[in-house]
Amino acid sequence: MEAWCRSVVDQVWAVLDLLEPALDVAGNDPKALYQQVTHSGSALDAFICSSRNEGHTTMTEELGAWIVNVIESAG
Repeated sequence: MEAWCRSVVDQVWAVLDLLEPALDVAGNDPKALYQQVTHSGSALDAFICSSRNEGHTTMTEELGAWIVNVIESAG
């Protein structure tokens, strides 16, 4: 795998690792998983919600494009 690609993959996994504590907020309450998520109620610096109902770490084209945009904006 080329170095730039490995770097992007590593950064994506780092983002997903950051999401885990935020996802644990719901604890064992299944209803909490379906409550609206807002930027003001989140400890994350940035996040995006899928336009479709997806698993919380499903790598979609939409999510990938957003992650690449965030990485490019930071760089």
